[in-house]
Amino acid sequence: MPNAIVIADANVGRRRALERIVIKAEIRQCDDAATLQRMLLDSAPAVVVIGSLGDGPTGVIEAAYFVRNLHPAAKVIVVADRSSEAIAIGALRAGVFEYLKAPVDPMEIAEAISRAMPPCEEADDGFKSLIGTSEPIRKIKELIGRIAPLNTTVLITGESGTGKEIVARLIHQHSRRLRAPFVCVNCAAIPDSLVESELFGHERGAFTGAVLRQTGQMRNADQGTLFLDEIGDMSPLAQSKMLRTLEQREIQPLGSPKPVPVDFRLIAATHRDLEQLVAEEKFRSDLYYRLDVSRIHIPALRERAADIPVLAIHFVREINRLYDRQFEGFTPAALQTLAEHDWPGNVRQLRHVIEAAAIVCTSNRISDHDLRGLRSFSVSGPPAVKTAAAVIPTRQLRPSKDALLETLEATHWNMTRTAELLSWSRSTLYRQLARYKIERRVSELRQDASGVPRGRLATT
Repeated sequence: MPNAIVIADANVGRRRALERIVIKAEIRQCDDAATLQRMLLDSAPAVVVIGSLGDGPTGVIEAAYFVRNLHPAAKVIVVADRSSEAIAIGALRAGVFEYLKAPVDPMEIAEAISRAMPPCEEADDGFKSLIGTSEPIRKIKELIGRIAPLNTTVLITGESGTGKEIVARLIHQHSRRLRAPFVCVNCAAIPDSLVESELFGHERGAFTGAVLRQTGQMRNADQGTLFLDEIGDMSPLAQSKMLRTLEQREIQPLGSPKPVPVDFRLIAATHRDLEQLVAEEKFRSDLYYRLDVSRIHIPALRERAADIPVLAIHFVREINRLYDRQFEGFTPAALQTLAEHDWPGNVRQLRHVIEAAAIVCTSNRISDHDLRGLRSFSVSGPPAVKTAAAVIPTRQLRPSKDALLETLEATHWNMTRTAELLSWSRSTLYRQLARYKIERRVSELRQDASGVPRGRLATT
């Protein structure tokens, strides 16, 4: 439901009034937070209106955070039946589109919905395998759309695990060669002794052990697309032979008396810096110039963190189909943990961690505790987490009040990070805050929202 509106409000009269006024979009309704979460896990709406959910103002703000974490592109409108300065600041920090105080005329809410709605409905762009709604992914889709119809050579760069093969397949699928083969070759896996045979093929009896004729991957890709993955790891011998093929557009299989013409589109990918390899004379400059005609760079997952919740839900649905499970998604704390991780292994690592979490998860929603796969990667977190780790070098089951305060300050009151560093659940953290009577004054919250540095924590 890309242009749908979700109205989560226990106020039936307000929901019905909005349904009568807003008629140019699909409207889905619910009256509690649990149903709202199920709706959001099914698909991404354009606008979510959150009114009274029957669990107080805190539940409204938590619901707003859940929407923003799961669907960053969705606009959230909060209608507060009981407004206060703290709630307003909480809504601001949750990134809501508009904050309205009751009593409010339904027409005013409808006008806010109209302002939040996208200008037009986006049709299916044919890039479903490239998951994400962030600006970098949008630009990559646009670039694929421009490059694919041409017959130009393409060089795809990016860290391991970012999805270079997915982009290569999309280029093939949107090209004029889509009905011909897409042949993938891992250059790093071909030893020098097998380069000619693997790429160019051989005739029967061409060498000892050649009992059968082999056509070679280049001929297999004829009229289609040849994808050379990790071309930065290609041996010097293979580089030389590849250059000649690109120049002459013909190959000569081992044992064949004459060359064979080939016609394929070349797409190459690498996680290495080819310019640096050329400077170090580890990669042929003439081959590099042949490859770098059209380039697509795929950013690391940490550079497009807005796509993490979308990817996470996509992987959960895949796991449901693969293992015949019925996971509804993630808890808000789990989504926040995923969004804040550095992901050195990129999308591939994210998929692995979620699958590992699904295996150990015993409920219908993956929690922060289930993401133990993240702990197997010894990767430094962002600065705030590094500082917190320095505050508490070893995790304690019951730290002192001062240690708890120092951890909260180090994480800038990020509850998920604080709980993680203390090996607690968020509910345990809140119980300990109540036990020690630790709270932050509204004046400090106002300073956070305005950008003024935080002062000392307030306790009673």
